[in-house]
Amino acid sequence: MIVSRISRFNRKDVTSYLEAYRAEMIMRDIPKDSRMSGFPWVVTSSIDTELFEVQAHCRNWSEFEGRLLERYDFDDSLRL
Repeated sequence: MIVSRISRFNRKDVTSYLEAYRAEMIMRDIPKDSRMSGFPWVVTSSIDTELFEVQAHCRNWSEFEGRLLERYDFDDSLRL
């Protein structure tokens, strides 16, 4: 599982985290529909409430991923 490989998401390095999460979901053949519902299991408890707020406004994985990138962009070490 992704958590054992890179730890839980804690607002930091969202781009790297989403890349690793996406790769893990593809490797495990998890459909895009299920990726969004599984994401809360890989976040720290300190941000689970705000994650559910983001999730509530998204219809699919692509939209959810985009909103995560927007919301946590300020903590992204890969940002130029």
